[in-house]
Amino acid sequence: MTPDDVKARAVEEARACVFCEIVNGRAPARFRYTWPETVAFEPLNPVTPGHLLIVPRRHVEDFAEDGETTASVMRRATEAAADMGPANLITSRGPEATQSVFHMHVHLVPRSEGDGLALPWTDPDALGRAKAEALREAAREIADLIVGLPGYDGCDCSTCRAVVAVRNPYRDTVEPVEAPRSDEPGEVGTGGPPGRDSAPGSPQPPRWDARAERKAGT
Repeated sequence: MTPDDVKARAVEEARACVFCEIVNGRAPARFRYTWPETVAFEPLNPVTPGHLLIVPRRHVEDFAEDGETTASVMRRATEAAADMGPANLITSRGPEATQSVFHMHVHLVPRSEGDGLALPWTDPDALGRAKAEALREAAREIADLIVGLPGYDGCDCSTCRAVVAVRNPYRDTVEPVEAPRSDEPGEVGTGGPPGRDSAPGSPQPPRWDARAERKAGT
């Protein structure tokens, strides 16, 4: 391809380029900043409030085509972002990388906590999986605490079944876990209901049986 062919192709691409139309005032846009070699304007569908496109006046296809142009755009992007706070600075090369307008441009996207915007390479389910695992871990810790409570006997009530399921998620059947108990006088044991102590020398109270209480209707 001769230099004249390259120039002709560039002119043809520029004529068909929506960003060239905007830069040259032949298409409308809401400009936020203008510089001799670069402009910044709002996209048609901003993904967050304050979203800007930083675009060189010269038509280059992507950030890899001309390093000087890319460096100039990045310098202007830093100026536009100076008072913006948290933000993403994103540019793409090729349709496989989500480029849809083939005139080099940079997205400057303000961010805030909980804005719900996922980046192109973000697994949309990753956050959900992380939250689910954190909840499972919290449930296991609570189940371990329940097992250590006085009176827990691993019976067939809904609470005990839930404890067994949380602590043993990969077992179909689990033998009930009997809580430890003390038969020594004078110690606070787990043989009675929560809060019942044994005075020194006094007879041990009968072991609390949650299943028997339910059968009795208490």
